[in-house]
Amino acid sequence: MPVERSVFVALLENFVANARAAFQHALEDGSIKFTKLVELARTADIPFSLFFAPREVVEAQVALKTEKLLQGLTKKEFSLSLRNSVELRDIELIVKDLLRKQELLKTHDKTLKKNTIVGSLSRPGRTVAADAAKLMDHLDISASTLRGVKTKSVVTQRLIAALESKQILVAQSQNNYIPQLLRGIRFLGLTVKDDKVPYIFLAGGDEGEHVEPAGRRTFTLVLLAVLIAGVCSPL
Repeated sequence: MPVERSVFVALLENFVANARAAFQHALEDGSIKFTKLVELARTADIPFSLFFAPREVVEAQVALKTEKLLQGLTKKEFSLSLRNSVELRDIELIVKDLLRKQELLKTHDKTLKKNTIVGSLSRPGRTVAADAAKLMDHLDISASTLRGVKTKSVVTQRLIAALESKQILVAQSQNNYIPQLLRGIRFLGLTVKDDKVPYIFLAGGDEGEHVEPAGRRTFTLVLLAVLIAGVCSPL
């Protein structure tokens, strides 16, 4: 049975399966073996029978999946740390997934309080050093403690632990475990602001082709924490 090209692309282009050789070869050759189609469908968690459905049905299913990720949220306030241009569509599903998790936590965890880090640097101090010291005090960490750590990767983990202890969630990219493939997309991270549980997404960890140095990931993590604290407006 023929599979309409537009249906094939619509179902797979935003998921991890779009980096598989079978997907790329199918686009180049205009055909795909049924076993490979089933394999791609399983990778993307899509019923393979949907590939044979009318286009309007497929579009409705894709829209429904996106709606479930977003769950009615319309928040658009997030900040990006990047060195190259990134289209919103390149990270749209990641942002939506963070928003969904953020909202779930706020709905079900009634112990959450107003975040003490958010806006804590909305009024810059007299010096950058003073602001840095203030943020570290809020996070209950010290420069001497971080300097005493042997490896940069451990510093990153210490910072993540400090942030999460203050209701700032941190997600790290890992190939096949995020809702949208980042292969070929070069950006360092993003933060979704919230009064209670702001969310940081740290990229460059394991996208299959590029791993950011530990020191750069630490710098990005600190930068995004500063954005949450309110020094800079979101991009």
